[in-house]
Order: sequence, then structure tokens, then C-alpha cells
Amino acid sequence: MLFLNKTNFTSEPINNDKEVIVEKYLIIDGPGPVSIEQLGSDAVWRTVPELVFEEPQAQIFSIKKGYWRVVISGGPTTVEIS
Repeated sequence: MLFLNKTNFTSEPINNDKEVIVEKYLIIDGPGPVSIEQLGSDAVWRTVPELVFEEPQAQIFSIKKGYWRVVISGGPTTVEIS
């Protein structure tokens, strides 16, 4: 998935319904910051420090089963996840 030149952006929820834990490859081009938020069982979106990324970089991150989304604060920033 590709989020091209986004500023102050929140993606639609993405469902990881196949695996208990899945690894994703993240590429950030732009100032960010970019965070990956997960939907808790209490219906509250949360992130942890390990899922907040600043500056251009490439990372592998793990996401648990359930819904998650990409949040770009600032920008413009391009995010690619595969």
C-alpha cells in the first residue's frame, strides 16, 4: 500500500485477520512523524513508542491480529508498506 505525499493524514483501518502476528516492511520518505496505531479491544486506537517513526527510513515492524492504521503527523510524507 502506498500513501503518497500526505500531510496530517490518517488511513482507513486495515485488518490483519490472517495471522496472530505479521511483519510488514515500512519505507518513509519525508519528515513524518509516522505512527502505526492498533485498535484495542476497548475500541480505542493506541500506539507504542516502537511504532512511531521519524525522518526518512526503512523498518520492519510487527503488527498483532486485528485492525491497524497509518497516521502521518505533519508532512508531506510518503509511506509505503508491503
